[in-house]
Parts: sequence; C-alpha cells; structure tokens
Amino acid sequence: MERRTRLFSLLLCLALIVAVFSGCGSQTAESTAVSSDKAPEVTASAPEPEATPEMEIASVSIAEESTMKESEPPAPASTISYPLEGDDLELTYWMPFKSPHESVQTFDEFPVLATAEELTGVKVSFTSENMMTASEKFNLMVASGDYCDLLGGALSYYTGNYSEAIADGIAIDVSGMIEEFAPDYYAMLTADENNYKAAVDDDGVMIAIYTIKDQYFPVMGGTVIRQDWMDALGYKSIDSIDQMEDFLRDCKSTYGAGYPLMLTYSNYENILSAAYGIGGGDCTNGLYQVDGDVRYTYVQPEYKEYLKLAAAWYQDGIIGSDFMNVGTTGLPMETYTYVYSGDTAIIGATAAEIASIEAETGNSCKLIGFNYPASDGSGVTHFTDMSMIKSSEHALITEQCAHPEIALEWLNYWFTEYGAIVANYGTEGESFTFDENGDPQWTDLITANEYDLPANRASAIYTLYAHTTPIHTMETRLSSTFTQEQQAVYDVWMTGIDGDNLLPAVSLTKEESETARSPLADIQTYVDENVAKFINGTRSVDEFDDFVADIEGMGLANIIEVYQAALERYNQRTVG
Repeated sequence: MERRTRLFSLLLCLALIVAVFSGCGSQTAESTAVSSDKAPEVTASAPEPEATPEMEIASVSIAEESTMKESEPPAPASTISYPLEGDDLELTYWMPFKSPHESVQTFDEFPVLATAEELTGVKVSFTSENMMTASEKFNLMVASGDYCDLLGGALSYYTGNYSEAIADGIAIDVSGMIEEFAPDYYAMLTADENNYKAAVDDDGVMIAIYTIKDQYFPVMGGTVIRQDWMDALGYKSIDSIDQMEDFLRDCKSTYGAGYPLMLTYSNYENILSAAYGIGGGDCTNGLYQVDGDVRYTYVQPEYKEYLKLAAAWYQDGIIGSDFMNVGTTGLPMETYTYVYSGDTAIIGATAAEIASIEAETGNSCKLIGFNYPASDGSGVTHFTDMSMIKSSEHALITEQCAHPEIALEWLNYWFTEYGAIVANYGTEGESFTFDENGDPQWTDLITANEYDLPANRASAIYTLYAHTTPIHTMETRLSSTFTQEQQAVYDVWMTGIDGDNLLPAVSLTKEESETARSPLADIQTYVDENVAKFINGTRSVDEFDDFVADIEGMGLANIIEVYQAALERYNQRTVG
C-alpha cells in the first residue's frame, strides 16, 4: 500500500524552516578524498553489446530465461573522461537514509564516498535524513523552496506530477541533456523501450535518474516454508490452496504452531490475493490491469473468496489473533522470533538469513523457498515487479543546482563499467579485488566481516547498492557467497511469477490527479479498516456486497476511468 504524506501548509512550515534547512549542504559533513594507487582514470564507455535479452516490465510478460541472464551494457554514443576537471566541481545532495549498521549513522560516513570523490573529481556533501522523518522534512523543504542540488528518493514523498515538480523547483527536465551529459545512463535507458517508458511522462518529460538493474532477481527475499515439517507430515510439495490449508492445520495440530501462517500488519490485505489473480504482491493502491483493462482489487468477487478463507483461518487459529500488531516495526527479526518459537511454518525472509534462522530455531529446522500456489492451478502468479527500473532509487536535479551538467556527469559515472563495479562492490583492494578472469570478488571485509553480519548486510556498509543514489545494479553480485541451499531458494523464487497484471508507472494530469488521488486515498483508508474487520470477524464477509457498494459510492468508477486513460497513454510512449 502506498501511503504518502501530503504537503504541510505553508503557515505551519514557515516557523520551522530556518531551523531545519539552514544552508542545505553547507553544514553537512562532506566526503573526503583519499590517496590511492588503484584509482584509474575512467572513460565512460562500455564494450560492444552482445545480443540483449528481452527485458520487459510492468504489464508485459517476461520470459524466465531472459530474466536469469545478465546482458552486456550497451555502448554509449559518446564518452566522458573521469575524473572530471574544472571549477565548481561540488554538489549538495539530500537523501533519506536507513543505516545498515550502527557503525555508520549518516550517508557521508560511507567509506566508498571517499573513493567516489577521487574517481569522479566531484566533492559531494550529503544531507542524510532519517527514514522515519524524511517525509516531514521533505515537505518542509518544499514549503521553504530551499533545495540541495540533488534530491534522492524525493518522488516517494511528492504527490504531484512531473510538471508540478518542475514548477515547485524540486526538479528540472533532463530529457534534452542526458544523451550528452549522461551517455552511459542514456544508452542503458534507451536499450529497452520499457525502461525508457518508465522514466518519462506522457509528454516525454524526464525529471529523475533511476537505478537500472542488469536483470530481475529477488534480492530482497521471498517466502520460505519449513521443509522439516513438510517431510515429517508427508507433504512432497504444496501445489494448491487446499493443500496449503491442510498443511497449516496439520502444523497446528501436530506441532502446536500458534501462527502457522505469518499474517502481519503489512501483508494482511493481500498475502494470498495474487494467488486468486486479483492484485497483491507489488500491486500499488489496489489497482491492476488485465489485458489492458484497469481493475480494483478489493471489489472483485475473487477478493471475497480470499476474505472467506482468511476469516476461516483466523477463527481456527491458522492466523494469529494479533496479526495487526505483528510487523509494525518493519524489522525482519520481529517476525523471525515466531519461527524460533515453533509458532509459524510460512514466513518472509532473505536467503542470506535463512541459515541463521535455522540455527536459532534448532530442532532440525529446515527452510526452503516457497511460492504461494495459484488458485487456478496454473502455477503462475502475475503480480511481481520485474521491471529493470528501480523506481524507489532515483535522484532529481533541482532548479537551484548551478551546474546540472556536472550533476548528470557525476550520476552517469555509476553507469560506466568501472563505476558500476565500485557502486556494487565498493573500493577496490578493500571490499573487493579482481580475480584472474577480471571478475570482482569480495574480500574478507565482507565475507568474514568484524560485525559477523551476512554478506548482504555487510556489503551495504561499503557500497552504494540498495541506497537512494541511482546506480547500475549487478543483481547477482552476492551469488558467490550463496550456499547451495541459498541458491536453491532463489531458484524457487524465480519460478512461477511474472508481472503481467501490474499497472505500470502511469502519469496523471493535474486534472486527473484532482479527480482520483483524494478519493483513492479515502477508499484505501476505508479498505484498511474493513479488511481487518472481515478477517477478525467483527464484520461478516456476508456484508461484502455492501462493502463494494460503499467503495463504488466513493468515486471508484471515476478513478478507474482516470487510470484507464493514463494506461492507454503510457502504452503509446516511445523512445526519444
């Protein structure tokens, strides 16, 4: 569910602006260059491309074979030599930040930033904003009109469209600049039409530089199930919802599991809705599409079937009675404790942490990858975002940036061949080295780190990966650290999924926004309140038709009409 905080009123903000945003960048810590004999002079170019595998996003089906294959980055039409030379090679950068470890509290403390300054020739001063307060601070910044040169992740907090962002000064249109000043990024963006369509609005305006992945990979994790319980109970596989229900009931009766299925505050509305073909997964705001027709998840007849199932499971103790209080912190450890105690059989986890969960649980606990079965028996669900564009990781160049060409050149570096390696692996000779084949390999700084962290979490301290700064990501960069069991988990997560029914990143006009956004937010609030009631029994599922009528009475038809028109415009977008 997408929940964005609206802008605070200007009168409220004026009293706080000076204290919160005094000299955006001038009072922040700055990255410091270090001397190194390993810093090469880089020319922003790439090898001649091999045949690029088909990579499609959002509403377009993606062949499984192509998502597993890494493509060679396309060669740019022009090159930029790094480090840059000249005057005014300084930038300020505002970004939300979530520390990967207590050893780093602000983004400018990252060791790789000193390397970045040396390699690019640009000094960047970062203002790191705590994720918990970033939305409020962003709204104050918009009200003040005082911006850094670059804003990271700002579109996550901004409710207007591209034209409004330009009018507010938080962004400029870079569509006419990127081919010259960000040629490596431009080459990757235009190599696949779907990448480009996701980065522009209907008029071809481009305000953000986005992270571009080299392939789809479920790096953030997926669902795991207790194989040891499956084996003991005689389940070779679970291929239907009925079979899944039998397994969960057996776990409760045999092992006394208090929460066989881990329902939480963040997934209670849609944990199984994708299995019914009606949204869920990476679906946003409940809107999805089937063969070009926009639909709304929570009024579909299939959603009533999901609610019946969830309500029955709640009454029978398959779902925990306090599910609305589980997962509120967003920390994985909060839900892992239910595995440790033997209370759950199915849970979300990252592959890198499976071994530690098993060890902590004991009792021969064995976790394997699991995909919720499709109710139609097809074995495929259609709501996984397999886009190569990572929309949450982006940067805007504001109107107050005196040298937007320098900002673009700095951002472009992370899409060059060596720049992408540094972004994904950190500093050469410290967090990685090259092997005899010229491939980057992690050092003990990551694989045997002093904090005893899994490699995925340790690498976050020393690289730009998974932070707000847009880069060209190498999605399988941690594959060398995978155990055979972890690789098997990923193999499961990569099957039986596509993004056929997701709604892509459509753009609304100002008039459409006024028609749809506020009613959609009101509807979502109503859904949030009532779905929980349907599940816990305080409202009968027999009242589902009344629930649908209420939603329709709140303007759903107008919302569908707006997004239908926006989807049709999106499908007409072309490169260039």
